[in-house]
Amino acid sequence: MLSRLRIQNYALIRSLNVTFSPNFNALTGETGAGKSILLGAIGLMLGERADLGSLFDRTSKCVIEGTFITQLPEAIELLKEFDLDIQDDLTLRREITPSGKSRAFINDTPVSGNQLRAIGSLLVDIHSQHQTILLKNADFQMSLVDGFAKSSLELENFRSALYHWQQAEKELQQIKAELDRDLKDRSYLEYQLQELDKASLKTGELKEAEDELKLLNSSSEIAAALSASATALYEGDQNVYGLLSESKKAMLKLAGLSENFASLGERLTTITAEAMDVYNEIAALNDSIVHDPERIDALNARLSAITALLAKHGLKTEAELIELKNSLSRRLNQSDEQSERLGQLGKEVAQKLSLVSDSATILHQKRLAAIPELEAELLNYLKEVGLTNSSVKFEFVQIPFSKNGGHRANLLFSANVGVPLADLSSAASGGELSRVMLALKAILAKSANLPSIIFDEIDTGVSGEIARRVGQLIRQISAGHQVLIITHQPQIAAMGQKHFRVSKMVSDGTTQTQMTEITNGERVEEIASMMGGAAAGTATIQSAQELLDRYKH
Repeated sequence: MLSRLRIQNYALIRSLNVTFSPNFNALTGETGAGKSILLGAIGLMLGERADLGSLFDRTSKCVIEGTFITQLPEAIELLKEFDLDIQDDLTLRREITPSGKSRAFINDTPVSGNQLRAIGSLLVDIHSQHQTILLKNADFQMSLVDGFAKSSLELENFRSALYHWQQAEKELQQIKAELDRDLKDRSYLEYQLQELDKASLKTGELKEAEDELKLLNSSSEIAAALSASATALYEGDQNVYGLLSESKKAMLKLAGLSENFASLGERLTTITAEAMDVYNEIAALNDSIVHDPERIDALNARLSAITALLAKHGLKTEAELIELKNSLSRRLNQSDEQSERLGQLGKEVAQKLSLVSDSATILHQKRLAAIPELEAELLNYLKEVGLTNSSVKFEFVQIPFSKNGGHRANLLFSANVGVPLADLSSAASGGELSRVMLALKAILAKSANLPSIIFDEIDTGVSGEIARRVGQLIRQISAGHQVLIITHQPQIAAMGQKHFRVSKMVSDGTTQTQMTEITNGERVEEIASMMGGAAAGTATIQSAQELLDRYKH
């Protein structure tokens, strides 16, 4: 339960520090006094989004701190998971600096917003008027059914199965789309691959062909040059080889006379031999040079084919064409593999869908089993709050699988005998909706571990005897759970074990909201004011005192 709340520098609140009863706390005050500001502060403490507009004084930080007395197992488990200290009291604190930075603490240890929200959701349930509006929503109605049926595990199993089926179905559709696209392109891709395969490309062959073609096209000039060189070296009357040979012989004759002559003779011998080697190579090359028009035509055709392929695909080298061929081959092979994967995945999707269907059936059966008791309890509580002749029925409509299963919940309602059941959204007035919601909260409170419940004007649209009955039901809830209720009904306010007045005042030219606990005479005056207005007479004051005496704890 929330034992203490401290608010500093929030909205219209400069400073506030209150201690609550563990059971029934009534909060009253004129419309616009700032009761909604208190709810906003508590919501902020529990992890709701903050902004600079929350600051009373833009130059100071805002602090909202709540101390809870709880040994809730779920909360203790979360504290262990978050590696936080476990103490007798659990303190949540939220701070907002003038720069807009928000910080959160649990037991004075900094935590993330998600951690604060996770703990806060276990400690307090805030029922607002917006939540009553949500009662018309099918998803919200189903969440109420699940809360009573305690089917969270079955719902979690279903959602897990649904997620895996949806992921498999998504992959299946993606592969189908890719195969459909590839099917349209396949013939063209295969034609391209065949064309490149037929070309039998080799890396570097373009340059080799160009070099060979250059030689073939210059065969006459090459042959003439080689022939002239051969004649000069050996074949001519006055050739280089013959002259070198004569010079070599002359030097060798003198070799015995001097080492210098011998050395020169050896060098001339080497040069003569080298000249003959060069001649032999030139002669061989000259013999190999043939003017081959057919080879020239073949090389020109090959170069044209490769150049055409490069231009067609916007590439520069035959290596890039070879990579393109490999890429096309991989893509076509991948398409074949995708076809095989499609068949496998189709089976997987069917299996996963079967698991979804089975888990949806288990979830639905768990819900159905709880419905008779839920309807009976709901009717009993509705009678307690004055809807004596009401009828209710939870109807399930089968729908395609969604996050809540294979059915949609629909709460049918009738407030009067002889009036057919109809959708709650159209069959209930505002006051009736509030009481239906209160009855459902009372049912869920019995099975939930939630320590604290805050009701924001759950008594909207009721008065007199009905308001008294509503108060009695809230009093029942407060026997097992801490209740804070914002109310305009004197009958309900009189039942509170603690009574707080929320009011506005002007101090130093600034409007401020205050919240003070009232007792004895002040409480009589507050109840009388709620009954008869600001100018309540003696009779009204006496009635207020009698009302308080009636509900003394």
